[in-house]
Amino acid sequence: MKKEIYLLLFSFFCLSVSAQTVSPQVKRLASQITNGIYTDSLKVRAIYEWVTGNIAYDVDLFNEMNIKTIEQYAEAQKSDKVIHRKKAVCMGYTNLFQDLCTASGIKAYSIAGYCKNLDSRTNTLTFSSERHSWNAVKINSKWYLCDPTWSAGAINMQTGLFRKQLNEEFYLAEGKAFIKRHIPLDPLWQLSDNPISLQEFRYGQKPAKSLRFNYLDTLRVFESLSFDQQKLNADFRSLRFDASNDEAKSGIGYYFAKKAEVDSKAWHDLVMSFMNKNTGDSYRRAREEKEKVYSLLANIEKDMSQARYYYSLVPPNSQLSRMALNNMRNADNYLNYIDQNRENLNKYYDALKKMKH
Repeated sequence: MKKEIYLLLFSFFCLSVSAQTVSPQVKRLASQITNGIYTDSLKVRAIYEWVTGNIAYDVDLFNEMNIKTIEQYAEAQKSDKVIHRKKAVCMGYTNLFQDLCTASGIKAYSIAGYCKNLDSRTNTLTFSSERHSWNAVKINSKWYLCDPTWSAGAINMQTGLFRKQLNEEFYLAEGKAFIKRHIPLDPLWQLSDNPISLQEFRYGQKPAKSLRFNYLDTLRVFESLSFDQQKLNADFRSLRFDASNDEAKSGIGYYFAKKAEVDSKAWHDLVMSFMNKNTGDSYRRAREEKEKVYSLLANIEKDMSQARYYYSLVPPNSQLSRMALNNMRNADNYLNYIDQNRENLNKYYDALKKMKH
């Protein structure tokens, strides 16, 4: 076979939520905070008091939220940055609490969702359309919810200044109490077999059909999964819970795009182990691996098509629309590359058939 066949190695760009690695700085701080403490409950309490007592709410960043990109916003809320600046918005508070717990051997997660704010003038709860985040933490085999941002203090609406004041109301609450003010995007973190809907939380309207599952069993499965699988399952639950959740659509799209990209690297390495080598051993290997090569390519195509589909569900008026549109275009290019590679493979194997074994 004199003619060489060239394959295209795929690449894909998209915004993602990655598993956070705990930095040496966070590990050192966690060790200092929990030094001499030997029970998880007291470690969590010490971490919570440190975060709420040492981190002030970043009013300036909150006011700039509309002019910051998602990437800039997320970068400023990484735990190392929060420790250095001693300021954060809710994402920074929850990232730091989670990372300090993780560094101390305690399971904790950051939970995203919506909340109800208390109007001090009317003493009534009002739904806020701004996203909020808080934490779930596991102590002695039981899950609790806490909100380090709200526990740290409050903004004086007249002066615009943050005033530190520890609020115990949002520390280690159970799901039934926490749902009065917080509703997570993933219904699992209501810690209830009968989670309420967003409409019910917002307007008090019960849906005709409610979501039901055994949350303890679901949590046990959740804990056993990899970070990527946890994120995928959470996004699917969130989307069933709220069909307008564009972050979940993008998250699912990213999962399948990344899976396709990883598999395409393995596929490329496999094909290049025999293609264009023009030896008897390479031809034999090509024949042995033919079914695997085509099957893997088909799976890559299927996953990338899935990615494109979920990105296409993000509407034009969404804050994530530009990213979703870019990733749809990337997916289209990716699928075109797959077609070209399949055509090249067909030519290679047609030529291989004509050769004497």
